[in-house]
Amino acid sequence: MLLPLAAWTGLRRMPAGRAAAVLGGGVALVGAVNVVGFYLLASATPQALREVRSLQDLVGDSPLSPVPKAEGPPRGRVQAVALGDSTAAGTGNGPLPDPDELDTACRRSADSYPRALARANGWRSLNLAGAGATVRDGILGVQILGDQVAPPQFAQAQRATQASVITLSTGANDVRWADLVKLCAASPSCDDRASTAFFRNRLTRFTLDYRNLLRQLAALPQHPRVLVNEYYDPFGTDVGCLREEGLSPPKVSVLRSRLAALNSVLRHGAETAGFTSVRPDFTGHGLCSPQPYVQSPTDRAPLHPTAAGALAIALADQRAIPPSPDDQPRTTSPPPRRHGGPGSGGTPAGETNTG
Repeated sequence: MLLPLAAWTGLRRMPAGRAAAVLGGGVALVGAVNVVGFYLLASATPQALREVRSLQDLVGDSPLSPVPKAEGPPRGRVQAVALGDSTAAGTGNGPLPDPDELDTACRRSADSYPRALARANGWRSLNLAGAGATVRDGILGVQILGDQVAPPQFAQAQRATQASVITLSTGANDVRWADLVKLCAASPSCDDRASTAFFRNRLTRFTLDYRNLLRQLAALPQHPRVLVNEYYDPFGTDVGCLREEGLSPPKVSVLRSRLAALNSVLRHGAETAGFTSVRPDFTGHGLCSPQPYVQSPTDRAPLHPTAAGALAIALADQRAIPPSPDDQPRTTSPPPRRHGGPGSGGTPAGETNTG
């Protein structure tokens, strides 16, 4: 737009002031057209996902471009894999006992919900989650973490060929949730047109990326049970202690509504793909409660789950997992005990009971 307008004003030999006004008007017109088009796209895409009713509607007929499997031997002993962001990594909680450089760069913790879930079930687990990860940069693509390069989490997960459970926490970084909270705290209000348009744009982009991730998960050959974790409400009913941080009850209401929009996309996508959507319950344990499940604004990872919050997420996931046949009560008498051979009357030889 600028080039033809500049040429036109030059040919007309307009005064500098008038030429600047014409150029400015042209730029404003283009910006207005882009904003309108962007707003229509941003407001329509999440609604389109909510209207999907089947996996075929979600996946469509176009061929899937698979994420190449990471190099290395299969990790057949792994039974559960965790994908996602700092919520799954346990960022801000106690460190791992023997972290490697990538664990440290990803800010993975010993007090994460995937580790708690694995301990409860006796699983050999693989936590691939990393702080700052998005669907594009971290889960389906590489993530740059200072001088460390984290390979795509999904590529690593494909090596766990026998994993029967995959947990997923994603979306907050994709919509820039932390930035939205900071902007909200520093602004007179949180529902202005600029921040609302920004959030809609990020949610639209995430919706499309999330759809791609769901397709990749649905195509895994072992067909694992996938648990998609929605995000907890970090604020709770009492938000009085947040006033000094710039967050009034009306502002918190706006942030909570945006979190609900993100959770709606997560839930409808998971249900459409045939996966399980899980909503952790932090009721009574918000930021201003006597026993908060989230880290305070002055902690290492504000608004992230504490160790207790990670246990609450693990509990919600556990409730969503159906019991295995071994956990069912016996209805018949056990066979008589036999003697004289390895493993007789108990665990078969060569196996260990990790339950």
